[in-house]
Amino acid sequence: MLVLLLSVIVGKKSSIQSKAETLSFLKPSSLIFDNMKLKHGSQEGSYIDEAKNAVCFAAEALHDTKAHLLVKKEPFLKMLKDNDLEVVWTLLGEKGVIGGSFSSNHNYGRIEFSGAFYIDGDHIEGKHKIFTTTCSG
Repeated sequence: MLVLLLSVIVGKKSSIQSKAETLSFLKPSSLIFDNMKLKHGSQEGSYIDEAKNAVCFAAEALHDTKAHLLVKKEPFLKMLKDNDLEVVWTLLGEKGVIGGSFSSNHNYGRIEFSGAFYIDGDHIEGKHKIFTTTCSG
């Protein structure tokens, strides 16, 4: 069985000046939320455990940063073990490459990378591949 580990929240955020702006952040899926026994923290996008420890937060909800859902490692690994679950994630990306020459031999291309990873004991295992394509301009 495959389960999504996070979802996106989009809504309206009101400021003191009564100006509405869009609020969007990542949140843990219900599987993680329920199995880690999380509750909403005092700040939007933060989550606490039963002992009121902050164990998960959406970085973009609390700071001016890109979207990241951060979870403390030990409580997360414990939840996986206690519920006989495993986590697997993929890596997929692409980068355009432009050569640094002003001659007619200017090289253009693309680097693509992909991989799959999982946790084995206390370390990360997995494989990735890098593909390069080039063409002359």
